[in-house]
Amino acid sequence: MEIICAKCNTVLPNQNDECNNCGANKKIINLYFSDKFPKMHESLSVKVKDRTKNSKKNPVLKFFKGHQIYVDTGEWVNKEQTIDTIQDKYYEHIETFDGKMIHHCSEKLSEHKNRGSAKFNKIKNK
Repeated sequence: MEIICAKCNTVLPNQNDECNNCGANKKIINLYFSDKFPKMHESLSVKVKDRTKNSKKNPVLKFFKGHQIYVDTGEWVNKEQTIDTIQDKYYEHIETFDGKMIHHCSEKLSEHKNRGSAKFNKIKNK
């Protein structure tokens, strides 16, 4: 809110006072409204399925890049993840918005066991 003398355009401290500059009682009251939007977050997630293998539940390639809530802290982070069953690759990189690395993993998918979401997979006996 801004209060201005209608006669001489002097900014007044409150609406009950007369103008200290010219003594007028007429005022212009400007009200300003603003709205803050929450920070926008974006991400891209891709799943590639092999129709010949009827892989509805298990895609042959999963890719994610973008913003995500980090479960341990509840804060938004930058995350990149690739799970490629064809080339046997697992890659994951998580960092804060200011660039501090939280987690990094790059290995063969077949060796990525008992960590993260992989720790919940049932072990199959052959």
